[in-house]
Amino acid sequence: MQLSGGYVFILLQNARPSKNPDPYTQLSLGKQQEVTRVQMRTCDPVWEQGFTFLVNNPESDSLFIKVGVVFYVISLDRYVKHLY
Repeated sequence: MQLSGGYVFILLQNARPSKNPDPYTQLSLGKQQEVTRVQMRTCDPVWEQGFTFLVNNPESDSLFIKVGVVFYVISLDRYVKHLY
């Protein structure tokens, strides 16, 4: 069964303490990209920002998250299978 597209809402609350001051986060899915506010003069950032992304193909689209110099890739397929 092929899944149709939809939306995913990401609530980015905080990040683990870092040695890099002034952190921010970039999130991207396909050609869509969002950036959090920069948290000035802290190594323990709290954003509490929400972002909505359009998902064209939940079976193959991935969400990329960059916090400072660390990258995370989240496959959306494992989160949408429960919708069948």
